[in-house]
Amino acid sequence: MLQTEFIIKQKEVTAEKYEEMLGCLPPERMTSNAFLVGEPVCHNSEGKPMFDLYFTEGEKYYYGGLATVSDFNTWIIGRKCTKCGDELSINDDLECGYHQFEK
Repeated sequence: MLQTEFIIKQKEVTAEKYEEMLGCLPPERMTSNAFLVGEPVCHNSEGKPMFDLYFTEGEKYYYGGLATVSDFNTWIIGRKCTKCGDELSINDDLECGYHQFEK
């Protein structure tokens, strides 16, 4: 489920604009209702690449501003390890790779 309470809906866009941005490059990261455009726009103060974020909510389409892959994982996927709080990849269950295999 998309956790848009963490995202500032900077700008509502048309379905055509959403589809154009989705199709211009393979997405850097994608879920069923959100994606990061495949090329970074800039880098943040930590040197991490920042991408344009687009998402849908209901039948509306939004440009969500710039986001890192880490932001996307937290805001959109919303998954963190139950033991250490590290981000989980889309294939992880409830624990990061380190904690999954430490047993």
